[in-house]
Amino acid sequence: ITNQITFPAKVNITADGITASADFNVDRTLYDIKFRSGKFYENLGDKLIDDNFNIKFTIASK
Repeated sequence: ITNQITFPAKVNITADGITASADFNVDRTLYDIKFRSGKFYENLGDKLIDDNFNIKFTIASK
């Protein structure tokens, strides 16, 4: 299952190296992950799992 995503990233270039960081949300249902999704199943109550999850990362290079 593939689905291209784009996201904003902050890139910082200094004399010491390069860092890139990003913080964004992904909708898991776009990748056919339906388990306990409110979009596909009703009456899940407290068994519901949020369809969106957050990805946050920083990459550094010297």
